[in-house]
Amino acid sequence: MSTTEGALGEGENSESANLLKRNSDDVGWEYGVLVDPNNKDKVKCKLCKKEMRGGIYRLKQHLAHEGKNVKKCTATTVQAMEAKQKCKKALDEAKRKREEDCS
Repeated sequence: MSTTEGALGEGENSESANLLKRNSDDVGWEYGVLVDPNNKDKVKCKLCKKEMRGGIYRLKQHLAHEGKNVKKCTATTVQAMEAKQKCKKALDEAKRKREEDCS
C-alpha cells in the first residue's frame, strides 16, 4: 500500500482527494478540506466533520474558538488542541499585520 492509498478514505482516489485540497500553505488546510471543488467557500473540518461556509478564515475561527458567527469545534483530541493554538496564532498574526498596514 502506498502512502497516498493509506491516507485516502474508502472509495476515494488520489484525483478526487487532490481536488478537495487547496494549493496553499495556510495552516487551516491541515485541518480542513473543500466540500465541493467548484465552491471554494464551503469547507469541512477534519476533526469534528462540521461543514461550513466562509472559507478557510471561518474554519480557522471555528478551530480557534474565536468569532461571534461561528460554531466552535467540538473535537477534544490532542490534535484539536494543537489546531486551536495554531489557528489562534495565525488569526492573531493576520490581525496584527492588517493593523500595521492601516497605520
